[in-house]
Amino acid sequence: MRQLPNPRNLLSQQTRTSGIKAAFHQIETPAYIFDLKLLKDNLQFLEQLAKKLDVKIIFAQKSYSLYSTYPLISKYLSGSTASGLYEAQLAREEFPGEIHVYSPAYKTDDVIKLLEFVDYIYFNSFSQWQKYLVLINQAKKSGRKIQVGLRVNPEYSETEHDIYNPAGRYSRLGITAQAFEQGVAEYGLEGIDGLHFHALCEENANSLANVLTNFENKFSPYIEKMTWLNFGGGHLFTRADYQVELLAEILHDFRLKYPNQTIYFEPGEAISLDTGFLVCEVLDIVQNEVNIAIVDTSATCHMPDVLEMPYTPRVFLLDEKYSEEGYYIEAEAINDEALINKEFIKDNNVFRLGAPTCLAGDIIGNYKFPRPLQQQDRLVFCDMALYAHVKTNTFNGMPLPNLVTLQSAENYKVERQATYFDFKNRLGNMTLRQD
Repeated sequence: MRQLPNPRNLLSQQTRTSGIKAAFHQIETPAYIFDLKLLKDNLQFLEQLAKKLDVKIIFAQKSYSLYSTYPLISKYLSGSTASGLYEAQLAREEFPGEIHVYSPAYKTDDVIKLLEFVDYIYFNSFSQWQKYLVLINQAKKSGRKIQVGLRVNPEYSETEHDIYNPAGRYSRLGITAQAFEQGVAEYGLEGIDGLHFHALCEENANSLANVLTNFENKFSPYIEKMTWLNFGGGHLFTRADYQVELLAEILHDFRLKYPNQTIYFEPGEAISLDTGFLVCEVLDIVQNEVNIAIVDTSATCHMPDVLEMPYTPRVFLLDEKYSEEGYYIEAEAINDEALINKEFIKDNNVFRLGAPTCLAGDIIGNYKFPRPLQQQDRLVFCDMALYAHVKTNTFNGMPLPNLVTLQSAENYKVERQATYFDFKNRLGNMTLRQD
């Protein structure tokens, strides 16, 4: 077997903090910081992996949409995939390569616009495909080379959180085997070029193997008729423990049965894993049984996965006195159950981090720091390039973080400066008139 790239060698996985540099002391907070060196390293790995495995890897914009970095990403990946019209338009404007789009349901006006420029369009049901078949055929007659796919539901997933489980009970995402059989009986498959499934979330190759077995068991009569297959997203290729050798074995065995289909993967998180940070500042310290640090960022506004998953992000305190690196030292996360332990409650270095919003549950987590926190201390949250900036909101008029790219240890660029109008323009753009 050809030697495969090893995700353990990625810069982002060797220390997972190599992007925290001196510039973090200078940047206005709150700010998302994207380390271009780490991003490029991930992309080079994915490019090598795609070549070794003879697959196409396309970029899922839903987890990461900082389009100032799209020219860099497009150098290494085959194209992009969108979840609707706006993401597809962004790809058209900023991301060279194939454009794929999938939505559980489309509006007619959106389909008319999409068919002008997308290369692949996926439907979530036979009825949606049939509804837009005339428009698709018209676009093809005009010279557009459009590939059409159907998303199927393998009816199996190992995703633990129901909110992120595309193949969970009652899922609206993808066509079940029974519905697919009925659709084929009624409409056939002429005009369908590929099948798509997506049933993973931050998972490894062993999970893909199990999903793929179910996909084959339920849809094997149709696979040979396809030109391509899309194995979806959720493959955390760039995590240090990802089983690249197992992935190669899975694809080898699959191709023995289906040698003629192009295989796509559309990861989102694997592209930007551990390449981004959110830097904030401590505004005040209050006491209510435990020490509480109020910071100028918010879980509900700036990192909603903290509340949705939920999970507690890694946090670093920027303090030259407490770090051999001269820039940072990591805090120890403490769960809510452990916090009631008297040992932690009395520890002056233990702090509960909360936002300046009015939502009582806007808590980021509990941490033990190397020293007591003070006003104007800077904290850095890790792994904030994915599913963070794309989910931001302005609840309570909370300012959005600035978007910053880190070019080198000292050199950074503010790609977007947050302003009051980010909040106002979301609520309308009207001039009030007095009668």
